[in-house]
Amino acid sequence: MRAFSPIVLAIALSGCTTYPLGLDEESWRELSPQQKLEASQKQAELDQARNLRLAREAEARAEEAREAANKLMLLRHQAKYGERVQCVLEPVSHHRSGKWRRLEPAALDLVLGVRMKVDLYETGRSSRAREAIAWFDGQRVQICPGEYAARHQPEACVVAVGHYRDYRRGMLRQIDSDGFLKGELDCSFVGREPY
Repeated sequence: MRAFSPIVLAIALSGCTTYPLGLDEESWRELSPQQKLEASQKQAELDQARNLRLAREAEARAEEAREAANKLMLLRHQAKYGERVQCVLEPVSHHRSGKWRRLEPAALDLVLGVRMKVDLYETGRSSRAREAIAWFDGQRVQICPGEYAARHQPEACVVAVGHYRDYRRGMLRQIDSDGFLKGELDCSFVGREPY
């Protein structure tokens, strides 16, 4: 492979050069050395403040996620029999780019009335293929392709409906939604039925 000539490399890199405080090259060249130093210092302060703000925002998001996970764990622990259902999606496929693509089996652990995000992964891929929203209302397990569909496009969602006795003994339902999911959903109540 032939090395780039220094001139070509300098031209290529000059297009990527950025100057402090958003100055263009001409404005930068017009500054005195003292002004350049002050502009560079000011830019360093702004960068540091931005990095600190981003770090605080990331920590706040992480704290919110920890609090939500703890709240969900507590709700699951406190749920009475019939208020918590566990489901497995297997086999399951999702529709993407005009084709049905196989997904890894997915597990849902739902508490009555609580919406939960579900990450769905294509078989053999580590990156998330799709995010869905799922919840249980006492008789229905509903899975939607997102919050918008959950609120405004119920026809895009898959729904499995069952009686108390169905969930008690475990129910298996075929699911099929054009352009979203198809497969089997196996659900049952968690815990022991009170006597």
